[in-house]
Amino acid sequence: DYMIYANGDIVVSNSFTPSNSSSVGEIARIGMKMVVPKGYENLVYYGRGPQENYIDRKTGAKLGIYKDTVTNAFSSKYTRPQENGNKTDVRWTALTNGENGKGIMVVAADKMETSALHYRAEDINNVWKSFGHPFQVPTIEDTVLTVDYAQRGLGNASCGPG
Repeated sequence: DYMIYANGDIVVSNSFTPSNSSSVGEIARIGMKMVVPKGYENLVYYGRGPQENYIDRKTGAKLGIYKDTVTNAFSSKYTRPQENGNKTDVRWTALTNGENGKGIMVVAADKMETSALHYRAEDINNVWKSFGHPFQVPTIEDTVLTVDYAQRGLGNASCGPG
């Protein structure tokens, strides 16, 4: 459901009900993905950081307000490209342009997980399947912003070979 208010606020409510709970298996993430047009490069958020972190890898990431760019959010330290750039325990995140500070701000009712990348998940996965390297993942000018209720942790080969 979407509620649009006169002041420009948009309140989004989502729910997930599997049609057959026995066929769901382990879900990698529950949330939304949106593409923000190019130019919204500045990232600021209140959550765990500054490094990427996941539900099973977050104790070393301190809660605070962090600023970065979307370009810096992709980690090339992995041998093979894989899920990366996630932030946990996020209360709010904002993407703005460099010209006038206009942009999008997402505020959680409680906490959320977010990432903002110049990469599509399917491109990362396709390069990974062909035994490619992070520098081979094609970049896009737009920003892929994910806003998740939850994402499965990285342990137990959830995002790559075990």
